[in-house]
Amino acid sequence: RNKPVLQRRRSKQASNQYIKSGWRDVFISRLAKSKSEHKAAALISYLTGARPHEFAPDLGVTVYRDGDVVTITIMGAKAKKGANGKMLTGATKRQMKFKLGNQTDPALRMLVALIPTSQFKLEVKFDNKSSVGSQKNRLNELIGRCGRGLTAGTFSPYNLRHLFASSIKTVAGSDSALVSQALGHISLKTKQYYGRARSNRSGGGIIPVSVASSHPPRAAGTGTQMAPVTPTAPTAPTAPTAPVAPAAAVAAVVAPAAVKPVVVRKRGMKM
Repeated sequence: RNKPVLQRRRSKQASNQYIKSGWRDVFISRLAKSKSEHKAAALISYLTGARPHEFAPDLGVTVYRDGDVVTITIMGAKAKKGANGKMLTGATKRQMKFKLGNQTDPALRMLVALIPTSQFKLEVKFDNKSSVGSQKNRLNELIGRCGRGLTAGTFSPYNLRHLFASSIKTVAGSDSALVSQALGHISLKTKQYYGRARSNRSGGGIIPVSVASSHPPRAAGTGTQMAPVTPTAPTAPTAPTAPVAPAAAVAAVVAPAAVKPVVVRKRGMKM
């Protein structure tokens, strides 16, 4: 029953091997021009690898800003408890902190610019006006348009999830727990299906400065978990912070590049 899901995971993992160099600049420049109501969700998917269903009304993502620190808290979509009350799959909550700076990925600045000026947080979730399924489809379509031609096949939120995993694996090295926590897994084994360090060869992007999970991962084949780290909500900003350029202005930072569809070279074929 799980075979189709595994095939989809490996399909996205494989297609990202052919990701275009400079894909981040192209993706973000296209997203900056979008007026979609799911723009914030697309930015969060790019920054954290969040699953589409994690924007459902009963879950959702919260973005806090405190000075130059941006905290993104995600309510997990795969969390499931057994009859004994122990977690079977997925963490109920995970939290990542990013730092704003001169070299910050434009996507983080675009997201911060969407926070209402009178507040220090942004709640990102689907509304109740239409079904979750239809809104997930619209988010998929938005990400697909922004990623058209950047890799083999259709570009989707799961391409972003795998690419995020690749970025984490590049810097985490042998720290399997960090990768699993960032993806919301409670099994160290699951991470093997997501991303490859070499898929991040195009460089760029932004890596969280810290990752926390409500249910840290357990080693494969064991029922033991590491000591839990409970994500905490940051307090209100204690000092005025420098204004962030509006999303429209950020678009100018990234120069759109002409993108040709990816051609997959197969063995035995003359190009």
